[in-house]
Amino acid sequence: MPQNQLPKTLSALLDPHDPHPLIARVTSRLPPDSVERVAREVVERLAFRVPKASPDRMWPTDDDIASFCDMILLTEGAAGEKFVSHALKTGTTLDCIYHGYLAGAARRLGHLWDEDVITFAQVAVGSTRLYRIVRSLRPAFAATGDQPGARVFLTLTPGDTHTLGIEMAGDVLRRANWDVGVGLDDHPDRLVASCEDFDPTIVVVVANSASMLEALLRLVVSLRIALPRAVVVVAGNLVDKMDDLAGFIGADGVLTQIDTASDTLTDILAQV
Repeated sequence: MPQNQLPKTLSALLDPHDPHPLIARVTSRLPPDSVERVAREVVERLAFRVPKASPDRMWPTDDDIASFCDMILLTEGAAGEKFVSHALKTGTTLDCIYHGYLAGAARRLGHLWDEDVITFAQVAVGSTRLYRIVRSLRPAFAATGDQPGARVFLTLTPGDTHTLGIEMAGDVLRRANWDVGVGLDDHPDRLVASCEDFDPTIVVVVANSASMLEALLRLVVSLRIALPRAVVVVAGNLVDKMDDLAGFIGADGVLTQIDTASDTLTDILAQV
């Protein structure tokens, strides 16, 4: 299959008005095998989200989750989003939506996929739509609870070994009174866990080579799911090599200069 084409069954199901067409972005730049890996990243990361508090009385039943999963798989791409929007407006808690409906739907998608009940094209569309809902909930998450303040987590894309830029940026941001966390772990799971423990306002992901594009995208997807209220920014040499890098990976902005990092991140936070 050509890299810039979707399977006909998949392209027919994608919403042309989707502002964050995850799977379409993957197939536009990466090999076909990357589609499955990114889709699985969404499903598995979301499936293993667990509530931090005991489920409330509005928690979805298995039948509720099955119905919601059906909405996600419908050809009318906004059905799931409309349901979530209505649920929030009528009193369903954000925790119930995220850890109940979305995580539950991801687990069901994964199960149906493993049992060959649904096709990969359906899984790809379902994972794209779940991820789109996750992204749409960022303002709601940002408006709840205590804000972490000026906290930034700097991380390399797994596989990258160029640490000098991160060290320099960290020094600049500390002098500007940012609370700085740094992630240099090459294992994606440990890296995401470290970032989640730090609970930053903003995450800066550094990538320096086009060979890391899939790893970068999968890391951003994982961070979005683990930290739905955080802002994600991309930096590194790859920013200069790909003019549309932020759009491709779904970042909120780019960081191009270390010496003005504090002002740039402050501006990005004010705009999202």
